[in-house]
Amino acid sequence: MAQTSPELEPGGAIVETPPTSLRHDLYEAEVAAEHSSSGLPQFEFGYWPGQIFWLLIVFVILYVILSKLFLPRVGGAIEARAAKIP
Repeated sequence: MAQTSPELEPGGAIVETPPTSLRHDLYEAEVAAEHSSSGLPQFEFGYWPGQIFWLLIVFVILYVILSKLFLPRVGGAIEARAAKIP
């Protein structure tokens, strides 16, 4: 059985952690090993269609916002400054 170890809370109070069973500790170690050995999920081909879909959605939204809202305002400001300079 795992031992309890004192921990500090943000206020500085010492808190005893409850003991855990050996089975629980082994399970957590197995789960951690599964997650660490699988690598980066963004490089697994199974996730690519969803990533490409959201990439295209975000790109289209940003393109529309920039081309219809921000760039005309910047262009107007540049033209206004050019008109003031003789």
